[in-house]
Amino acid sequence: MPQMRLGAIVMLSAILVSACTYGEEPSLPAANPIQIAEMLTGDHGTEFLYAISAYAWEDGGEHAGALFRWIPSAATSPDTQTAGRAGATAHAIAAFLVEKEEQLLDVTSGLFGRDHTTVGGRNPELVRSFADALAPFQGALVCDDRDVRGFDLFEPCDDALLPAQSVFAVISTDAEAASTFSDAARARIRTYVQTFADTDLNSQAIYPAAQGLTHAGSLLGLLAVTATKHDDLPPVDINRETTEVRYTLANAVLTREPDPSVPMKFFADGSLMTPEEVQQNLGDAAYNEYSTVLVNFLLQRKLETFVEHNIVDVFEAVAGNG
Repeated sequence: MPQMRLGAIVMLSAILVSACTYGEEPSLPAANPIQIAEMLTGDHGTEFLYAISAYAWEDGGEHAGALFRWIPSAATSPDTQTAGRAGATAHAIAAFLVEKEEQLLDVTSGLFGRDHTTVGGRNPELVRSFADALAPFQGALVCDDRDVRGFDLFEPCDDALLPAQSVFAVISTDAEAASTFSDAARARIRTYVQTFADTDLNSQAIYPAAQGLTHAGSLLGLLAVTATKHDDLPPVDINRETTEVRYTLANAVLTREPDPSVPMKFFADGSLMTPEEVQQNLGDAAYNEYSTVLVNFLLQRKLETFVEHNIVDVFEAVAGNG
């Protein structure tokens, strides 16, 4: 057995023994990426993660969370081994959140376990580190198998995406972590939509690009489910979300091929206004007209079906299972 792996096992055994003693603070290993990866992906990785999650750290789990700070940057490393290690470690964290969701949403303490909180309520800094570590892999959480590198997909990937819902639910137990994770999801959604919009709509490339819209719909559904569980997050208005998607698609088409069917009042400095600009500059009635114009414009180009099927239908399937 390699010396590094043996050292990781010895450290993990000490941590678990320490954590099993009621009220005793778990020992933390050095933040060595290789050893942390081996610990988390080993047979007792879930036990280790639960030990540091359930304990009431005085610093809110900041030092425990520091063990995973290397993951976000390593996830995008050009070195395949480094990126794969980050992906495998992040997957171990995600699998832990899925397996222990119930316990993490109801962490008990005190005499006879009468005090109840969440992992985010007890250790917000630790949950924030989980959010940072998993943000680069949100695509994999919604079954996007491109550039996964070490992060195995949860199977089967169906419309409900139950494992991903568990991850979002636990992350949302802390307001800051929820905001960070939601912002990352929205950035990924915009990328998926823009990639589709920039694709040659007359080529076969439109179909793999359209799969990105499906992933965007899944993420929107997960955000909707998360918002119902966290008062600090705004609800997801799917009508406004789809208007944003339609704007992105229509704007890309109009940039390539100007079309007089879209009224000039919806343009400023030669460019199609964003939904927000229309709302602010022209008012609610014009916004409603603008939304209808976008739908008709995309219908004429056989693009509206992608919005309805890949965004709206998937959103409803995921949000409806929240």
